[in-house]
Amino acid sequence: MKLGGHHIAMMHLVALILLVALAAYGAYASRVFPVSLIVAVVSCCLIDMAIGFYHKKGQRVPWSALITGVIIGSVAPIAAPVLLVVVASLVAELTKHFLKMRSRHFLNPAVAGLLVALPAFGAGDEW
Repeated sequence: MKLGGHHIAMMHLVALILLVALAAYGAYASRVFPVSLIVAVVSCCLIDMAIGFYHKKGQRVPWSALITGVIIGSVAPIAAPVLLVVVASLVAELTKHFLKMRSRHFLNPAVAGLLVALPAFGAGDEW
């Protein structure tokens, strides 16, 4: 399937739509602007694109990074420090690109990022 001139797996599109819908509902229900969500998505995408540039993979839409960012932004505490979200995003993207087994990541990158960042900042998750 093509979206905006880029190939995208239907799985990524469905996951992204569902995650954004859930995050939007959570932000609406709690009446809080989702700063963590926006910071996580932007951080994951920028880090993913920088790693892709370094490995000379060319410009592409980082669909997987978008999903990772939405997961991190949705699970991180609403009032989380921006640095916590950026650290979680950095760990997630580094895990995704560098901890692989048979060319596949064996850890969920978002979970790995949150497992490192949340205890480091003395925070907990919010579902």
